[in-house]
Order: sequence, then C-alpha cells, then structure tokens
Amino acid sequence: MKKYLMLLMLVSLVAFGQLNLQSFRRQATYVIYDDLDNALMPEALFGIDGWRIYTNLSNLSSGTEQLMNNTSDNTYVFGVVTPEIAPGMKMVLVYGNTKDESDLFNSNETNDFQDIDHDGTFDFRNRVYELNDTNTVTKENRTIFMLSKDIGGGIVSFEYQRTSLLDYSESKDSTKVEYYNLPAGDQSMDSVYWETEADDWGYPSNNFGLTYTMKDLNGYNVGIGAGIGFEKYINSEVGDKYHFYDAQYGNPTLYDNRMDTFQYRDESDIPVFNIGLGVHAYKEDNGDVTEYTGGFGFGTGSADYDNLDRHWYRTQQTNGSGNVEVHSLDSYVSDTAAISYKNYYLYAGGRWVRKLNDNLYFGMGLNTFYSSSSYGYSGAWVSRKYETFDDGDNEVNDHDDYTSQTTSWTEYTREDVYRNFVIFAPVGVELAITKNKNWFIRFGAEAMKSFHTSVHKYNPSDYQYPITIVQRNDGTVDTTIVDDYTINGYRNTDHSGNTTTSFAYGLGWHPNENISIDFIYMFAPGGSILDLATIRALRLSATIKIK
Repeated sequence: MKKYLMLLMLVSLVAFGQLNLQSFRRQATYVIYDDLDNALMPEALFGIDGWRIYTNLSNLSSGTEQLMNNTSDNTYVFGVVTPEIAPGMKMVLVYGNTKDESDLFNSNETNDFQDIDHDGTFDFRNRVYELNDTNTVTKENRTIFMLSKDIGGGIVSFEYQRTSLLDYSESKDSTKVEYYNLPAGDQSMDSVYWETEADDWGYPSNNFGLTYTMKDLNGYNVGIGAGIGFEKYINSEVGDKYHFYDAQYGNPTLYDNRMDTFQYRDESDIPVFNIGLGVHAYKEDNGDVTEYTGGFGFGTGSADYDNLDRHWYRTQQTNGSGNVEVHSLDSYVSDTAAISYKNYYLYAGGRWVRKLNDNLYFGMGLNTFYSSSSYGYSGAWVSRKYETFDDGDNEVNDHDDYTSQTTSWTEYTREDVYRNFVIFAPVGVELAITKNKNWFIRFGAEAMKSFHTSVHKYNPSDYQYPITIVQRNDGTVDTTIVDDYTINGYRNTDHSGNTTTSFAYGLGWHPNENISIDFIYMFAPGGSILDLATIRALRLSATIKIK
C-alpha cells in the first residue's frame, strides 16, 4: 500500500486527503481540539450544544484554500452536527465531492521543402501531421454519517463512511509522414505512428462501525467498538503502439519497410475485507481533557494479476539479388499470478490538555502506530517467440527459409512486505489575547520519528530452459537448449528512518456565539504582515453555530 495513515479514531477507517476533518484549532496546536474534532467521538459529541454547519468556507477539503487569493481545490463540502433530533439522539453528516476533468486536443501540420540540386526549384517535400488527444477524469466522493443514542447508562453509536476515489486517463498520439518527389510527382507514405494508453486506478470502500460508550467510569467515558470495511484496490493499465515506415519512400518496385506493433497490459483488482477493534477513554473537567486511545485491526484479500508485453514486427527488404526478404517476429512475455493480500495495524496514544488559567490552554500528547502489509504472489512467467523468414527466391524446399519458436517459463512465489512504525509527540498552546476573550493566538509543534522496512522475496519453484526449435523448408529441424540458463531467488531488505519536527501557528476569532473564524499559516514567506501577498495568503475556516 502506498499510503500509511495514523488512525486514532475508535474504528479504523481509511481517509484520503479529499476531506481533511481537522479543525484549524487542532491543526495550529496539534493537540487542542474543537467541535469538529469532537463531533466524530461519541464520548464528546453530546458536549456540543446546538447546530454546527460546515460549508466550503470551512476549508475542510484540503485545508489549503485561500479565499483572498481565489485558490480552491474545487471540492464541494457540506457538513452538519445536529442537536438532539429525538430524545437523547444526535446526528453527524459530512459530505465532500470533487471532479476534475481535462481534455487536451492538439493537432499540428508541418511541411519541409528541400532543394537538393540547388537549382532554385524544390525537389522533395515532407509533410508531417501530428495529433495528440488526452482525456483525464478524477472523481472523489466521501460521505461520513454517524448516529448516536444516549440510553442513560451509556451511548450507542453507528458510523458509516463511504470513500470513492477513481482516476481514469486515456491518451492517443499519432504521427503521419508523407513524402513527395516533386519533379516526378510521386507520393508515398514514409511513416505512420500511433500510440494509445488507458490507465484506470481507484479505491472504493464502504466501512461500518458500532460503538458502545460506558459513562462515568471513575470520571471517564469509555467506548468499546468494532468496525468492518469492504474495500477494493483497482489498477489497470493497457496500451498499444504501431509504427510503419518505408525506408525508400514508396518506390513502386523496390522498397524496404518495417511494421512494429507493441501491446501491453497490467491489471489487478484486489477486494479487501477489514475488521478493527478499539477502545477510547475520554474525560473532560472544567476545560481539562484527558484522552487515551488504543486498538488493532487486520484485513485480507485475494485477486488475479495479469501482465502482458507483446511485440510483433515484420520487415520487407530487397537484397542484392533483387529478391524481397520477409522476416517476422511475434514475441510476448506474460506474468500471471494469484495475489493474496494481508495487513494489520496497532495503535495507542493519548493527549492531555490543561486550562492553566482563564486565558491559557496547554496540551501535549504521545501517539504510536504500527502497520504491516504483505502481498503474496504465486504465479507463472512465460516467454515465447515465433519467427519466420523467407528469402524471396521462391524455392519451395529452401534451407534458408524457416520458422522457429523459442519458449521458456518459470513458476515462482513472491512476497512484498512493508512495515511502518511511527511515533508522534505533539505539543501546543492557545492564548486569549483580548479582554473579552474572542481573539486567540495558537502555536504548536509536533515531533515525529518514523521507521520503515520493506522486504522483497522471490523464489523460483520450477522452470524450463529456453528451447528453440527451427524448422526449415528442406525438412531439417534444429533444436537448441540453453542448458546453462539459471534463475536465482533473492531476498532484499531495506530499512530507513526519519525524524522531523513540524511547526504551526494560527489565530482564532469568535466575534459572537453564532460564528467562529480561525486562521492558520496566515503570513506569506518572506513578507511582512502588511504586504498584499500576506493578506491574499490568508487561509481561514468559518463555522456557523446555531443554539
């Protein structure tokens, strides 16, 4: 898997970057949460009074949109946290949708005139016509729905998340070259080339979670939950190329030409079933927050893998005797396998936020995450070449004319394993800077230590030497076996580690009880606070509150 995310929610659900469901308060301090962050925790949801309405002004897609700079990632976002829609029942709904589509079409024609004998009259002309057509469509949809019911001694919550990320691109390129012999009036096709390619990549998933939260266990609300997920990793790449050229520009009697065709495909669709279990303890007392999380999960899936590279070409060439030799080769390499996929993860952490006085909050945390993903392959690699040759002398029983076939294959097992261990240590402060406490300044830092290990193992279980059988037109047969052919297994292990510290800062402005406006990273690099570029770089998030 290419993405390793730390999931500290009770139910582990994969979240791509299309919806960044972290408040600007949390992003600026790393550890001090706001209503948006608490809304997806059943233990804290019932502490939110009234409505919370999130729109495109809330900057919840990538979090990088700049209102004053008219910079957007073109994602439609809507979210709502409701008051009690029925006695003891609250609902959370967040939806994000984006679609990017581009179609690039370009055609170009050029003409090259040449005066070979320098007599002032053009002798030849090359006409080149080029066509490029590329279409790309990227669609992302994500829906989060949570319904929580307070049943007195505890809270029962149901959560559903749907993520659909699909990316499709198709390209067509072609070039056509025509050759003109101007004095003679001859016209021929010198070269034709075209290539098509289609790539389809996607990640649709449906995830369900159920949590039961026990109230006031030694001051803590403790939630225990489970989640299941149905996901799919889609990867498909297919394409072909064609190239024909006439080396003697279409001489009607003697000509040399070559025709090349290349086809390829690389396809695998892996359905994955995930299950996760977790526990979450949360306590809030007069602004002081203590939170602990922990859990584990695993997933499994299987599919078929299909990879093919095929090359076919044909040449036609006039030899010194005036005979037209024709040579063709059809070759392909295929790799087919049964894929088994497994993953598991563990996480644990906590955060502690303290209200030091009426104007100052201080928080710190520690979170750890470990994941392991493995792809197992049991497959067969096959190489085959089919070749023919005719020297053009029209002799029926000619030793020079032949057909040949070369084959080899390997059966193998392969495994790719990826392991990650990450430690996060965030710390942040929030300070009210006005007398009526409606302006806040925020600072945060997060140290991260990560370790990554990848292991790649390959083991050939059986194979056939390359065998070439040549059948000539005079009836003779030649067989060649490359008996010194060997295939070696291998095991490669790579380790890497990284230590980084990230810093953040921001402002909060809560002019009244109906709206909160928060800013992060509001200063342009190298600029002053009064620069126009600084003002245009403002990133803000606005939340509507209705009580």
